[in-house]
Amino acid sequence: MTHQFVRKSQTGEPTSNGGHFGSHKRSNDQVNLGQLAAPAGVGKEATVWWVEEVPPVGRQRKPRRERKSGTICVTLPVIAAEDAPVTFRVPSEFTDDESEVREFRTYDGALYWSTPFHDTHATAEQLLGQVASRVGQETHPSKDHAQREAQERLRDIVVIDGIVWERTAEPGYQIRTYGEPGGKDSRTTIGYGIKAADKHGDPWFPASPAGYGTAVHAALELAAQRGDTESMERIPQTKQIGTAPETPVGTFWDEPKFQQGLLEDIRTEIADRKYEGRDTPDIMEKLYAQRGDLVRKLRAAGYDA
Repeated sequence: MTHQFVRKSQTGEPTSNGGHFGSHKRSNDQVNLGQLAAPAGVGKEATVWWVEEVPPVGRQRKPRRERKSGTICVTLPVIAAEDAPVTFRVPSEFTDDESEVREFRTYDGALYWSTPFHDTHATAEQLLGQVASRVGQETHPSKDHAQREAQERLRDIVVIDGIVWERTAEPGYQIRTYGEPGGKDSRTTIGYGIKAADKHGDPWFPASPAGYGTAVHAALELAAQRGDTESMERIPQTKQIGTAPETPVGTFWDEPKFQQGLLEDIRTEIADRKYEGRDTPDIMEKLYAQRGDLVRKLRAAGYDA
């Protein structure tokens, strides 16, 4: 019987960090490897070549090098789903569809995700086949070296719940800007990205509720500086990363302390624009409306605004 190991595929338009958390679907005939007892694994045999030094025999005076072949087994560990709990649930940047949510799991102290940005392997069988082919095309110092080389290529890969997962860093929030400040296409947004994976230097914040609040505050400040007033209305609506399915996500940006800081930022922006002569009617109208909305919320909560 041949098992089909299905890897999630990514779809959707790319973001500034080279990709986004795309969709994933599983076929109807998928085998649920998460039900297998640990330890377990799936493997593929590979024929490998190595060179051994053979001692001289008979009238030979020098040792000779002889090319030999043998079989090794390239394996991937199969982890039970209950042994790799979901740690983060990252929503899609483009849709509210729950099937588009990207899950991150933790196993043995490491974080794993499926379908990374550079995904090139559709199934575990294909991945094992490619590694087996590569090590089979090389000549190794020894058979043991070939085995170690094969497993090194797969050291960050596991199979969880029938899906190929790859070791990664934690997800979080990224502030991204588009267009020239004040221009027609200028905007500021919050997206999702892997820690230390961004090549464009976009600010990154952790996935915790506090990290979300800090990201929103920083994005609003940057949007105000750039004159992206329309972005300031959308930034607080950014969907939050779930820290666990059973753990409710905090609403940091609705806390009075955060709103007081935001109100102070808006008041400063209004004063700066008046002083610098950048107080165009349309932008000032939106800033006044945002200031009034925050004042009403704080007073309703019993705070002096």
